[in-house]
Amino acid sequence: MILVGFSMSGQTVADLVRHYGERVGALGLCAPAVYAAEAWDVPFGAGDGRFSEIIRRPGGWRASPALDVLRTYEGRAVLAVPGTDEVIPPAVTEAVSQALARRAQFTHWELPEAEHRLGVWFRDHPDDGRDFVAAVLTGLGERGWTATRAWVAKQLPEGRRVDKSTFLKGGWSAQMRQLMLDDGTALALRTFVKPFFRRHAPGLLAREAEILTLLADHEGVPSPELIGVDATAQHCDHPSLLMSVLPGRVRVDEEDLDRRVDLLAAQLARIHRVVPDERPRLYQAWTSPSE
Repeated sequence: MILVGFSMSGQTVADLVRHYGERVGALGLCAPAVYAAEAWDVPFGAGDGRFSEIIRRPGGWRASPALDVLRTYEGRAVLAVPGTDEVIPPAVTEAVSQALARRAQFTHWELPEAEHRLGVWFRDHPDDGRDFVAAVLTGLGERGWTATRAWVAKQLPEGRRVDKSTFLKGGWSAQMRQLMLDDGTALALRTFVKPFFRRHAPGLLAREAEILTLLADHEGVPSPELIGVDATAQHCDHPSLLMSVLPGRVRVDEEDLDRRVDLLAAQLARIHRVVPDERPRLYQAWTSPSE
């Protein structure tokens, strides 16, 4: 099933995804809206009643169940965004984009000269309409991941195949999946889907691959083994890096905290004792102290 929604029907598309689940193979959302939960059962009316009051309440969309649905959707998704939109607040569009980037095979597609009524735009610009349809249908048989699956298969040892794929906890800049091979080997697939990180992926993933290669030969510094990298998405649906999985778990509690801090500091010291032939780029902070 393929669902496409324009403007207000962005909320309807999300409702249908929640209802039909894995039957939905692809989404096309064009300048979509999402609404507060309390608006769901309220009659639409003439545009001046209770429904309009709810959906126009500043920030009321932030707790929309639609965003929760889109965060868990794992199929193909294309978000078409006009250059000028006087109907949908930019924060709503950004929230939808962030939600789809969590798990979907996601493309954030901008139309700089278009305005909110993208249906009219596609009517008057049929080439853009065809491109939108082609984007939604990309890799439909494999929920949009056809190229990435083929690339991963080429990186595996001869005779091995991926038996199961699951999402790993964490990962803000990229989608992180654990791939279990048919012989029980675990690999990690790092995929840059968010527009900002996708733009910076060539530098970020190339440097990550270089550092993994550098650390591979140093005893006492546990690092994943680099299996393959496609930093520019020449072969994959998105920029991707494939590596082995290290055992471990996320710890944010304070139990045994002093000992863990000492262990981390000692590990950092071992890393800093590694002297590469060529110095990596200088450290660059991505946040300020106040953040």
